[in-house]
Amino acid sequence: MDGQCLPFFRRRPKARRMTFVLLGLDGAGKTTLLSTLKAEYGAPTSATFGFNREVLRRGPHTLELFDLGGGRNIRRIWRAYLAEVHAALFVVDAADRGRGPEAAAALAEALADAHLAGKPLLVLANKQDAGAADGAAAAAPMTAEEALAALGLCGAARPARLSAACCVARTDAGGAPDARIEEALEWLTATVAKGWPKLSARVKAESAAARAEEQQRKRCARRRSAARQHAHARARARTRAHARARGGAHESEPAASTQLPRAAPESPSPCLCREREERTRKAKEERQREEAEAEAAAALAAAPAAAPASPAKEAAPASPPKAAAAAALTPLAVKPTAAAAASEESSSPDAHAQAVSPAAAKGVAGGPAVKVFAAAEEPSLPGGIPAD
Repeated sequence: MDGQCLPFFRRRPKARRMTFVLLGLDGAGKTTLLSTLKAEYGAPTSATFGFNREVLRRGPHTLELFDLGGGRNIRRIWRAYLAEVHAALFVVDAADRGRGPEAAAALAEALADAHLAGKPLLVLANKQDAGAADGAAAAAPMTAEEALAALGLCGAARPARLSAACCVARTDAGGAPDARIEEALEWLTATVAKGWPKLSARVKAESAAARAEEQQRKRCARRRSAARQHAHARARARTRAHARARGGAHESEPAASTQLPRAAPESPSPCLCREREERTRKAKEERQREEAEAEAAAALAAAPAAAPASPAKEAAPASPPKAAAAAALTPLAVKPTAAAAASEESSSPDAHAQAVSPAAAKGVAGGPAVKVFAAAEEPSLPGGIPAD
């Protein structure tokens, strides 16, 4: 019993449930690598929009892998998964040297997150068969050391738990997978299992903090949404109140401002409106009637009048219609003749008999209408003797 039976009492490793995340630019081969790990050789793949989740068994351990999209606009979701992972795999397209700076920037941004710093990292330089497939003229793919240099992980910036390997993720149907993939994955699981106590406690604490932060963010978002809805409801209530104050305005009219507007003056009643319209109509009709009478008087003044009648013949009393015509023609009287003026001066005003002859009232074609004054009676002495 000198120690020969000690190998039989070696402890078997405990089963762990590990969570890994696959990072890298779009087109690097992350989804193809995941298909190879699932032993789905030759399966068609497409660009990942979001993430793919797969659960694998490697020895006693259960591996949960998250394949995250590498597009420029989808990389912002990486930080949402880093708190719950124990290690990370970064896949590089070794045949595309031109995208080396972009890949280095994406990896540096991921390593700057506190949830990923210090955790094991595996770099896989994929597509090592690209040079042979494209011919000798194509540039040779990057080696593992060249990939690390392109990503800026050499020298002082090299993490403590870092490994790099070259691989070919694509495996044709019926072919054998690249053995370097399993070797690299075995190193990653062994590294995580070695530092499991501290690493597991860290992941649990960071996951709980991340979930609490996410719940707090959601509560704040719900409170902001509820506050906005309450503000909208109050604004709608103010709008309805203003509409009722304005006398039945539309209730769905949006509020112009948060301040209460001044109440609009009340509209007049229908009775007042009808009375106002009636007064306006009567005034219009009166004005039209006055204008018509003025036009008739002007037309009558412009009509041709009859020749003046003989002074020796007295005018007969005018009939009521003719008297009205004579009254209408009164403003248009002409000056009396010289003889009439002399007789008027020699007699009193009451001695003259003013009348309009029928001929002058009716008017004769060719001459203006005139007012005819009857000749004054000659003064006589007592006894009927005419004066000299």
